[in-house]
Amino acid sequence: MSAFPIFFPDDHKSQAAGNDFHWRFTGEPIYAESTLFTAFRGGPGIDHWVFQGSTGKTEDGTFFALQFSVPYEGEDLLEKTYKIGDGQWFYVFHIHSVPPAPNFTSTLADKAELTIRLDPAKGTVHGDFNAIFYSGGYRMNPIGTFDLKRADQ
Repeated sequence: MSAFPIFFPDDHKSQAAGNDFHWRFTGEPIYAESTLFTAFRGGPGIDHWVFQGSTGKTEDGTFFALQFSVPYEGEDLLEKTYKIGDGQWFYVFHIHSVPPAPNFTSTLADKAELTIRLDPAKGTVHGDFNAIFYSGGYRMNPIGTFDLKRADQ
């Protein structure tokens, strides 16, 4: 069994202006109402970069998020493709509300690929992704992209 940090948006913290995180299942794209781009360092295990897009709110039972986690490799420009199962410590989570609010559940993607261009000095990241969730009764295949700026720089 493994433990992973799960992040929820904090309505009291601002996110960087101009952030875009969207995905589609079929039809029209879904645009994140809240985004996160941060370095998760000092926790148990490997330090990670975390990229997340979410819609809804935890308190009213409408929360839905996609969260990507890749190993923190320092402050140099990083252009890389990650695939689940390739040994790179890459994880993709889907988190959503379950009744009654504010309960939630999360699941790991069964398959996923993420290509990023991460510039820690500028505090920017671009990512293109696709993921497949089919364990536990899930049947989702989000495909999307994000352009994020760190709000903490």
